[in-house]
Amino acid sequence: MSLKHLAVCLSVCLLATAVNVRAQELSELSLPPNGMNQRAEVSQWIGLVKVTIAYHSPNVHGPAGRDRTGHIWGELVKYGMFDDGFGPSKAAPWRAGANETTTISFSHDVTIAGHAVREGSYGLYLETQPTGPWTWILSTQTGWGAYQYDSKYDVVRVPAAPEQRRTPNF
Repeated sequence: MSLKHLAVCLSVCLLATAVNVRAQELSELSLPPNGMNQRAEVSQWIGLVKVTIAYHSPNVHGPAGRDRTGHIWGELVKYGMFDDGFGPSKAAPWRAGANETTTISFSHDVTIAGHAVREGSYGLYLETQPTGPWTWILSTQTGWGAYQYDSKYDVVRVPAAPEQRRTPNF
C-alpha cells in the first residue's frame, strides 16, 4: 500500500469516527418532558461552596394553555404530606418542582440551620401548609417525584414562613 493510499484510508476513518461521535452527541440531546415542564439548573458560588439546584419548572399555564394561576397551592400541590397513589410512599411532600425530584448539590460540606450536611446531591422537598410554616426537606432520596419518599432518609428539615409574592411598583 502506498503512502498516498494510507493517507486516504486514514482520512476516511477519521471522518467516519467524527461523524459517529457527532451522531452519538446529538442522540443524547433530551427533548422537553411531558407537560412542557422545562428542565432547568442554576448554580451559585457561596464563598468556596458551589450550590446547584436542578429542577423542572412547573408549567403554571398547564395543558392546552389552561391558566392554573391561583390553583397551585392546596390544589395542584396538595398541603401537608399526601398520597398520590403511586409508589410505596403513603405520606409524601411536594418534590419542589415538576416531574423528577428537584435536587440540590453542594461542592463541599455545609451547615444548614445548625445541621452538618455533607457534600453531594440531595432530594429537595417541601411540605406545604395552608397556614403556619412550610418545611424544606433535604433527603438522600433523589428518585422520580416523591413517590419513593421515606422520612428515614431525611438529612435536615428546616421550617420557613411563606410570604405572599409582592408585585413591584414601576
